[in-house]
Amino acid sequence: MRDDLDEIRERIKPDELVKQGFPRLRDVQIFRGIDSAGEESFYVYLVFPDRTPDKNLAWKRIAPMVSSVRDLIWNETGARLWPYVKVDHRKEFSGRLA
Repeated sequence: MRDDLDEIRERIKPDELVKQGFPRLRDVQIFRGIDSAGEESFYVYLVFPDRTPDKNLAWKRIAPMVSSVRDLIWNETGARLWPYVKVDHRKEFSGRLA
């Protein structure tokens, strides 16, 4: 399987997501890892500024963005790698993003 991580990162940047009509993110982190079943997976962190109201992160508002990110990864990898997508405020991810 070809390694498309760099291409995926280019397509899931905050500016690219805004172009698709999604709310402005502070950061996007994407990496490969092994999940609890021992399978190689993608981990995607969609990080919003701390001042983003909680109501803006409600599932009904972010579900289309999460689905879009998952679909892009599945298309790029031939649906061979599961994308775990997490969404929250920056303060929640500060330890993971360091």
